[in-house]
Amino acid sequence: PNESGQLIQSATKLIGDLKLDPFKPELKKWIQGPVPEISISVAATKGLALLEENNLAVHLGELLQNESVSSATRTLLRKAIITTDLEKQTKWLSEIVRSLSLKNQQAVVQWLSSRKNSVQWLIEQLRTGNISPLTLRDKNSFDKITSLASQADIKALRELQSQIPQPDHSIQDLIDARIKAFDLAKADLANGRLLFTQACALCHQLNNQGALVGPQLDGIGGRGVDRVMEDILAPDRNIDIAFQTHLMTLDNEQVISGLIRREEGDSMVLATSSGQEIQIKSAEIRSQKVSLQSLMPNNFGELFNEKQMTDLVGFLLKSGNAEN
Repeated sequence: PNESGQLIQSATKLIGDLKLDPFKPELKKWIQGPVPEISISVAATKGLALLEENNLAVHLGELLQNESVSSATRTLLRKAIITTDLEKQTKWLSEIVRSLSLKNQQAVVQWLSSRKNSVQWLIEQLRTGNISPLTLRDKNSFDKITSLASQADIKALRELQSQIPQPDHSIQDLIDARIKAFDLAKADLANGRLLFTQACALCHQLNNQGALVGPQLDGIGGRGVDRVMEDILAPDRNIDIAFQTHLMTLDNEQVISGLIRREEGDSMVLATSSGQEIQIKSAEIRSQKVSLQSLMPNNFGELFNEKQMTDLVGFLLKSGNAEN
């Protein structure tokens, strides 16, 4: 930072260290921006964190300078940090963490795992699927969370952790390579639309086109390149609770997987990975459990080459952006 920036950063630290509450509006002004340098906003969040320890959003201030986080998400985080409306802040925080890549979700869990009030919020985000259960691989964070959680929550978290597969580093290498190669200016949006129609529209709807088996994709552009690439290449990482796969074992030993769509009389209707619906007699279901595996195929890294991934992600970012 330049000299004026350094002075402002020193002022934010002084405000926090000396608990100078009358200067909170100044801190929030620097957080909201515009500011000459983003480091000023980050420094202001650190000062505000010392004045508002129960403000969950302010502890995520480092994300404001993280270029892998979309600009829409960073703007929403600024709003969440400075608001005094707890209901709005809670809603915005859920939207924020849901849009982050696994790597950034892991950072969030690390930042918030040491505080009682934030641990309860983390557990709720894990339960609903807004934060990937794969973040529980970090033993240090897991130990901190369980030391502050209730016995019932500890049991649920350990069960969730026990289902986590071993990390596949080749997947992360592929994601990193595709992100590095991505250039929106070189994306063939027409080909991206074609790829979406051929491979995605069987289960996903975008701008009223496609089926509603999986999540609806309007607004996906706000997630940014990193998260969209991760959603395609590693669909098991972030599964919304409404789209969890159920494994059902029938009396005839057959195992069927799918999304529970509805009940019709004495039958259960499931959607399969092909987008088709099947009906199962409830009386024939011996047992069922929730899987951490997404119904979405995890082989798009093999199906689409580097150029095709650029075209598809470019199309999603453009067509799935609420501003377009």
